[in-house]
Parts: sequence; structure tokens; C-alpha cells
Amino acid sequence: VALAAFLRAEVALKPGTKAVVFVSTCDAVEFHYALLSAAAMPAPPGPRHRRRAPLAAPKSKTAAGDDDESDEDEGEDEEDALARKMLVPTALFRLHGNLAQTDRMATFRKFIGAPSGILFCTDVAARGLDLPAVDWIVQYDPPTDETYYIHRVGRAARLGRPGTAVLFLRPEEKPYTEQLATYGISMENFPTGPLMVAMAKELETADPIFAASTLQHSLEGQLQKDETLRRQAVMAYQACIRAYATHDKKTRHIFHPRNLHLGHVARAFALTEAPSTLGSILNAGSKGPGAGKAAAPLDRRDIGKKKSAIRKPAAAESSEHRPRRGAPRDGRRPARSEQEAETPLQRAPDGRVMHAPARVSEFI
Repeated sequence: VALAAFLRAEVALKPGTKAVVFVSTCDAVEFHYALLSAAAMPAPPGPRHRRRAPLAAPKSKTAAGDDDESDEDEGEDEEDALARKMLVPTALFRLHGNLAQTDRMATFRKFIGAPSGILFCTDVAARGLDLPAVDWIVQYDPPTDETYYIHRVGRAARLGRPGTAVLFLRPEEKPYTEQLATYGISMENFPTGPLMVAMAKELETADPIFAASTLQHSLEGQLQKDETLRRQAVMAYQACIRAYATHDKKTRHIFHPRNLHLGHVARAFALTEAPSTLGSILNAGSKGPGAGKAAAPLDRRDIGKKKSAIRKPAAAESSEHRPRRGAPRDGRRPARSEQEAETPLQRAPDGRVMHAPARVSEFI
């Protein structure tokens, strides 16, 4: 909600303004690009929360010139209506490492040639790219390496042009500003209250909290209507949790996965389901023997582990054609050991049975 309100107020509604939004993963780039490309401005609330406005006196036409002025007013009203219809009424672009090189170069040229717009990207755009005329650098996800903060903000204020950088932090992440101070970087607090006040005025309500809630419910409704977007949100959420565990050891005490409130993180991706049930959304749309089965709930101790969830088979030949050592001559398989009995079975595409750890997280 804060990101959407910021991009609308500071970038989209100001002609000729460009912004680069950095997120941690490719899935997050795809999700935010898709969500804000389709999201519409919420409709004004009912009379209970609506802010009363004075009635304007009707205009009277007394000369031919008034007709021309009215036509111009109608054209401006149409532009205003279009701006109200889209939540972020400006050109949107995406750039990350999973795109083909030709697509990345095409996006790069389009963003440079556009008079205004917003580029969602990963750290693939933090170094080596000359992005002229960028007004805002928005770091929605803090970099995992402190040096990349400097590389990111270097995309703005180039060739003597002014620029501003903003960093989004959770309350428990504020000590990160002290870590940046060791590099000579001073920061000022950027309150989000005025952004929600401006959003409340557009929604014709006097309550900024109600405006934020209205925007949140509108984004959540967008996911409920689009199953593809909903799956993108789940993948972006899972990738965000994994990336959070990869911060440098200097800042790991600040960005520790155990400090995350997984429910709040899920709401940041407009997800209303409990974090432990999100894996079933991806499995429901997949094909195969395990389709439709819910994934195991998240265990914070599993975050950041690099072990494979499934061990590779030792032999290429199927056990059905080659009996295991010690198997009875009548063809029956021996009883499974206690360790194997506690381990679920998974079947490979060629029919072989493989053992998987007893606790398989949806984030591996």
C-alpha cells in the first residue's frame, strides 16, 4: 500500500518524472509489474466515510468563447478520469536477469526514450547501466550487500541532474541506517502519513487509515479475480523469504528471518491466506502425482538451507527390474526401516521411488 501510494503521488501524477524501483528477486519484479499494470484506483466509499464538499455553482454560457473553454475543460476532465481509473497512471517497465538479453536491451531503450515511467528491476540494473533523467531511486527491498546501496542510488542524480533516493524499512530494520552511516550516508525520515492523506482526499474521505484499508482490499480483490496474478504473488512471497536469509553477515542481525512476521509479509503481497497454506495455491495449479496436495508449513529453521529436498538415486536402473540386496526370493520387498518409515516417498517421472526428508518446506 505504501509503495503504491508513493508511486502514484510522487511519480505517476507528476508529468516527466521517472523512477527506478529495486526489489530483491525476479519473481518480485514480475509480480509488482503485473499488479500495478492492472490495478485500478479504488472507488470512493459510501456516504458514511465520504468527506463532504461544497457544491459548485452551475456555469452559464454567455459567449461563443465559453464553448471553447468548456471543450478544453472536458478534455482535462477525461485525462483526470483516466488518472483516477488507473492506480499508477504511467508507463511501467521491468528488468531482471531471467529475461533474455534482447528483451533486456529493448526494455532499457524504451525506458530511456520514455518521457516518464517506472522501472521495476533487480540488482542487475544497479551497475553498468546509464539511466539518464531518473528522479527517484526507490529501494523497496534493502540490498543484501551494503555496497549495492551506493550502486543503486548512483542511478540517479547523474550529469548534474538532481535526484532523490528513498529506502523502505520495517520498524525493526531501522538500525540499518546506523550501519549505512559508517559509509558516510546520512538519511532523513520520510513519513508515509502525508501520502495516505493525499490518497484519502482522492477517495473523498477524511480518514487516512480507512483510505489505506480501502486500497489494501482493492489490491487483494485484484488477486482474487486473477489466478495467474495470485500465483505470481505466492512465488514472489516465497522468493522474498528466501532472499531475506541471504543478507551479509554484517547486517544479518538486522535482517534475520526470525524477526519477520510472515503474515504481515504475506499481506504486503496482497495475500489473505495464512502463510502455512500458500504452498497449496501453487500445487493446485501444477500437474503430476503430487498435484493438489498442500505443501508443508513454513519452518523458519528451514529458511536459507541449501540442501536438496530430494536425494538423487544412486543407480540408474529401476529397483523393480533389479532387486535390492537382501530382498526375499519371492519378489516381495523387505520391511522399511524406522528411518525410512518416517520419510515420505516421492515417485520420479520414470516410476522410481525416492526418499525425501520428513519435513519438506515449500520454500526449498
